[in-house]
Amino acid sequence: MDNNKERIIWGCTLIGAVSDLVAIWAVLRSDVTTRESILLLMLLIILFILVYLFHIYKERCEFLEFVEYLFVNDTKKFTLLPKICVALDESREKRNYHVKDMCVRHIYDFSETDPASLLKDIKVDYTGITEYEMKLKNKHIPPIYSCFLGNMYSEPSFRIYQKHGCNTVYQTVPVPEDKHPAVKSAVIKYSWELNKDYITRGDDLPISFKLEKQGRTRINNEQTIIFYPRQYGESVDKVYFEISCKGKSIILKSADLFKIWKNQGKYIHTPIPGTNIDGNTATMTITPCANKYEAYYFNLHFEVAE
Repeated sequence: MDNNKERIIWGCTLIGAVSDLVAIWAVLRSDVTTRESILLLMLLIILFILVYLFHIYKERCEFLEFVEYLFVNDTKKFTLLPKICVALDESREKRNYHVKDMCVRHIYDFSETDPASLLKDIKVDYTGITEYEMKLKNKHIPPIYSCFLGNMYSEPSFRIYQKHGCNTVYQTVPVPEDKHPAVKSAVIKYSWELNKDYITRGDDLPISFKLEKQGRTRINNEQTIIFYPRQYGESVDKVYFEISCKGKSIILKSADLFKIWKNQGKYIHTPIPGTNIDGNTATMTITPCANKYEAYYFNLHFEVAE
C-alpha cells in the first residue's frame, strides 16, 4: 500500500513538472524576454530539486524512526533485526523482483537431547535447520543472489546450501575468505551466483537455500524467529511458515506471530491469529507487505513433555 502511495505522489509530481514545462514553453513563445524565461526555468529546476530532496529526507527519517523503534520499544527489543534492515539499506541493492510464493521452514531437532538434562536449568543442544523456498517471477533476476543473516561464523557447525532453477540438488555455498569477529549479533551478507544454465524460460524461477547449525537453548524460555520480507523482494505475495520440533522429550507449546508496522503515525506490535499447531508442528500463512517499514516475528515456547 505504501509503495502505491509513493508511486501516486511521484506520478502527480511528474505531471506537475510536465505542466510547468509546457507553461514555460508557452512563455518562451510569448513576448517575455529571454532573460526572464531563463530565470523561470531555473526557478522550476530548483523547485523540483527541493521537492526531490524533501522526499529523500522524509524517507530517511521514517526509516531511521523504524530502526530506532526496533532497538528501543516497550514491547520487544531487537538486536539482529534492525541491523539486517540497516545492512540491506546500506547495500543499495535493487531487489525489484516479485516473490509469488514463499515457504519458510524451521526445524528444532532435540532427538539427541538427554532427558536427564531437562530436569536442570541448563542449556540443551539441538540441531537447527531453516529452509527458504521461493518462487520468483522470472523477471529482473540478478546474476548474484544474496541474503543478510546473523553472523553464523560464531557457530563452527554452520553450513549454508542453495539450489535454483531446474537444479534440484542442494549445493554447498563456500564461506567467504574474509573472517568476521565471532559476534552473534553481527550481520553478514551471504551470496552466490545464479547459474544461467539452470534458469529456464518459464514464468517462475525457484530459488531455495538452507541453513544448518548446532545450537543451544533453554527450555521454558522464549525463543524468537524474525522475518523481514523486504530482503527477499520488492513484493511478496504469500508466505507459508512451518515450525516443527523433533524429539519425544520436548514439545512445541506455542508459536505466536506478531507484525511490527505503522498505524495512525505510530509503530505497533500486532498479534496475528491463525497459527495452527498439530502435534509438534506449527503452521501459518500470511500475505505480507514488503516495504522497508514492516517486519514479523514468532515467539516460540518449548516445554518438557509429560
